[in-house]
Amino acid sequence: MRVLYIVVFVVLSAFSCKNNVSINPNNNADQNDQNEEPSVKSFAIISPKIYAKYTVGENVAIQLSLIDTSKRIDSVRVGFGNKYFKAPSAVLTFPIAITDENLGKQNFSITAYFSDNSQQTETMELMILSDIIPVSIPFKVVNVYPHSIENFTEGLLFDDNYLYEGTGLEGKSKITKTDLKSGKVLQDLSIAPEVFGEGIAIINDKLYQLTYRSQIGYIYNKKTLAEIRKFKYSFETEGWGLTTDGKDLIMSNGSDRLYVLDTTYMSILREIKVCDNVNAVDSLNELEYVDGAIYANIWLSNRIVKLDFKTGKVLGYINLTSIIPQEERGNLANTLNGIAYNTATSNLFVTGKCWKKLFEIKLGK
Repeated sequence: MRVLYIVVFVVLSAFSCKNNVSINPNNNADQNDQNEEPSVKSFAIISPKIYAKYTVGENVAIQLSLIDTSKRIDSVRVGFGNKYFKAPSAVLTFPIAITDENLGKQNFSITAYFSDNSQQTETMELMILSDIIPVSIPFKVVNVYPHSIENFTEGLLFDDNYLYEGTGLEGKSKITKTDLKSGKVLQDLSIAPEVFGEGIAIINDKLYQLTYRSQIGYIYNKKTLAEIRKFKYSFETEGWGLTTDGKDLIMSNGSDRLYVLDTTYMSILREIKVCDNVNAVDSLNELEYVDGAIYANIWLSNRIVKLDFKTGKVLGYINLTSIIPQEERGNLANTLNGIAYNTATSNLFVTGKCWKKLFEIKLGK
């Protein structure tokens, strides 16, 4: 990990201080007296610029300009993400080590404390990109299995040699347990018609299911698919993909972020911001955890992204454009979606919404 140095230069050269007051001819003197005085800034951030992008390990030069020269800065505090660093004086140079947890969109702030006991805070958003160049991951189709064109696939997993699938759409959402080779449905559970089913995950003997916009999820007995209980989301969001590392749940909501949830209260244990070396990667959909990495469908695309579960850094992409002819995909809504992992073979199962085929693929290095 390289250290990202933040250099703060407070420009103490004189500036003529002007009160820029907007004059509205429609306002009379009485109205002006009732208005609050306009906020006058004592300093401004010259660098970095808002929404600037940096790669982990790069140097960032922060430059401040003192606007009100009648004031003296006693100290400066720099906020970056969830961390704060207090500078010992007004003119300073000090290192800030940017860890992997700073990946993605980050709030950046500078607070100046003045000798007259006043203070001013300026904030902006910066983007910290991954220092890893993603690779193109090759694949080979090793088996093709039947898949129901009625299944609007939202969740897919492979457990105890059975394929479990969660489907969406109001009035059509269900969970199925299927024999992989024959395609025979062994168990079928329909969801309430007003609910749009989403991602599924299994931990021990329980199957968890998200819903799209209902703000609720379900927990079932894995063997019988009998409902154990419902749960409410611990924060307001949409439910998209779901997987597990064997202990906690990992959830997507169509953004560039994943959320690690505990299985008791569904509270957020950790937030993962997903970035490659160019930008944040959003529209994350169906998920599968495999040996410290997460594979995620990117909604409305033919690609699966592989990312590091710990950091959120994108490790590679799998382009599945060639896996099935476009005419067999149906309309735009019938996009690639659904990833399951076979621990016995280390292969992935992939399919799409309302596709008639499910593919077993072996990934190359």
